[in-house]
Amino acid sequence: MILLVKTKKTMPDIPNKIRVSIVAIRDGNLLLIKRVKPDKTYYTFPGGTVEDNETPEEAVVREGLEELSHPIEIDRLLFEDKDADRHDYYFLIKDFAGEPKMGEPEVSRITEGNNYIYEWIPMNEIKDLDNFYIPDIRPQLLNWWNNKQLVEDIRNALVSSDETVGEVEYTTGNFDDKSNLIAGSIPTVTTDACEIGIYNTTIYFTFIIFSSDFKKELLDILPDNVQIYPFKYFNSTLYPKSGFNYSEFEKQLKHDKYLQINFNDNYKDHSVDHIVKKYFEYKELFKKCDIQLINQLGLVE
Repeated sequence: MILLVKTKKTMPDIPNKIRVSIVAIRDGNLLLIKRVKPDKTYYTFPGGTVEDNETPEEAVVREGLEELSHPIEIDRLLFEDKDADRHDYYFLIKDFAGEPKMGEPEVSRITEGNNYIYEWIPMNEIKDLDNFYIPDIRPQLLNWWNNKQLVEDIRNALVSSDETVGEVEYTTGNFDDKSNLIAGSIPTVTTDACEIGIYNTTIYFTFIIFSSDFKKELLDILPDNVQIYPFKYFNSTLYPKSGFNYSEFEKQLKHDKYLQINFNDNYKDHSVDHIVKKYFEYKELFKKCDIQLINQLGLVE
């Protein structure tokens, strides 16, 4: 079920201006360039325009050498932002240990009235910066960062509760509670019982069982925020749905070895302790019905 993000080398298929940006974060600080020009001063990401016959991935590596004077390694594509005139790619890079220094050709363009100043800005302060370069993706970036931090805190709390827990990962191919594909990757953590992930302000808990183990009594104790999906076709909701019929539901169970049972909660204003408490409450529902949970840390399909 867990699909890790893998950056693909894909040539852009649109004719507009294509730009790549480098997202470098160190110890909770974001690397930005303060551009000082005669008529304006603004903050922007290191990066630049994709050249002819160049992929965005190739362009961001080249820009790393030109604008940071360091070889960089892509971690993942964080965001895309586009309209009729442009297409912007924002790549998170892996640990950047060096100090940024402008290289060619930009260094030859530096004058008193055209300067590049590197600044490491704390993530919790970037929203307060004036004159941020358009497009302003700070809301998306902060949402991703805050969700990432929350998942890491949840993982630490689960470890402290003696749960068997994997590392924080970023998965793609996920669907929201309306069966819509979630764009991009989302931070997740997996225990031996459940995958926990966050998108926007929703936290989901996904449990997997053998379809043959499902018991009707489980439906009687499931809360309203539950959705049941087949494992292989998890954009197709089996429950709840209009005109639900249990006999038809049983027939559908035979088409898939596994069944996903998903709980969606709005985590806004909820503490990590509250979220972990919900995890154990959901886990207990299956225990009450004597239903075995699949160990997702060892599940390979």
